[in-house]
Amino acid sequence: MALYEDGNFVSEVTMPVMERLMRNPGNFATLRFVVEGERAVVVERFAKGFDVDNALLPVIRSIYAGMSSLNRYVEITKNLPQNAVAARDTILRAKSPERLLFVELPIALGCRQFEAQSTVRDEKNIASFFDVLNEAFNALMTCYSDLLGRIKACVFRIFDIPKSDENWRDVIPKRATLLSELVTDTGLRTLVNRACDATLPAEQYLESIAAGIVGQPPNRWSRADEDSFAKLVAQLSAKIRSAETLLDLKTSLQDSEEGYLVTIDTKNDEAVRRVVRLSRKEKGDAERVAEEIIGRYATEMDTQVLLAAVAEAARRVVLSDSESANEHSQKGVVHDER
Repeated sequence: MALYEDGNFVSEVTMPVMERLMRNPGNFATLRFVVEGERAVVVERFAKGFDVDNALLPVIRSIYAGMSSLNRYVEITKNLPQNAVAARDTILRAKSPERLLFVELPIALGCRQFEAQSTVRDEKNIASFFDVLNEAFNALMTCYSDLLGRIKACVFRIFDIPKSDENWRDVIPKRATLLSELVTDTGLRTLVNRACDATLPAEQYLESIAAGIVGQPPNRWSRADEDSFAKLVAQLSAKIRSAETLLDLKTSLQDSEEGYLVTIDTKNDEAVRRVVRLSRKEKGDAERVAEEIIGRYATEMDTQVLLAAVAEAARRVVLSDSESANEHSQKGVVHDER
């Protein structure tokens, strides 16, 4: 016997269902199923797979129990094989267990529906149905773990961790802790603070970092959330590199030294990164030259153009210095060979 409330199949008779049944019995109906012929073969195979009684409703309850274990992400994502999406959506929309199992699911998976009175068993159709359905169920059950795998790969990219690093749960929190007092960018600070946690299990740790980046836990992500996460990974990776370079600058300078971290990114040219170490006298010389540049150009040049000019000048100086160093190194090699 199957119980229906307002025309919808009730998979489990829970206490809230019983309370509604007692208050408004007119909203409920029952239906008795007689499964024969080809359909009986299908139910029997399902029952063996789920290890339940050989009857329609225990099979249906097992299917619904599996679906209820899926989180919101798996229920709405399109990042699945087509058959998995078809099976999921068909089950979630179903109103009749009999039509779901024998008509709607087979058709959704590209098979022929199972006839009620058929005495001929189409073994090929039955085998094809279960092959496709098992693939769909497996894809649904591994969908979220696959998402966590992609999140893990992105977290490795952000912190520049090799894919083979088995100690990443120790390495990332240590590096994040070093940066925690340094970063001021709001988004980066949220990431770093969550990455500092060395106590969470690996899965919850990845979920925490992903939620901090997007603002929504991954088990509830929409397609837009997943796309947003992927786009933010590159930005956060660059920010982590810059923050760690700045940390290196602060920790490497002696008490008698001053310094700058020069970072220049352009649309088409190679990025420039340089730690500039100066004595206090050289720092004073640099400040005087800066005052001369500002005094000469600030009043007659647009601020944006002046900033761009200074950045371009710095970029060329760094590249020229690198080229000179390479030439000197090559000459030294030739001299040694002679």
